[in-house]
Amino acid sequence: KNIIHQGDAGYVVADNTPHHLADKIALLLSRSDRDMEAALSIRASVDRFGWSNIAQAIIDECRRVRADYFTPVH
Repeated sequence: KNIIHQGDAGYVVADNTPHHLADKIALLLSRSDRDMEAALSIRASVDRFGWSNIAQAIIDECRRVRADYFTPVH
């Protein structure tokens, strides 16, 4: 499943050539205010992929593994 939906939730650039990047940036800058509201909504939808959330998920998983496999035996 893709996170980016071309033209809807952003743009995927096939290569990193300055010309192609500039074209996509120009498309983003030309969007209306209504589209900017949609962009903020899109950003919120991918917030779970931020580094702080990823780090917290790793910490939680490590704690779960430790609790499952390293509990003292009485």
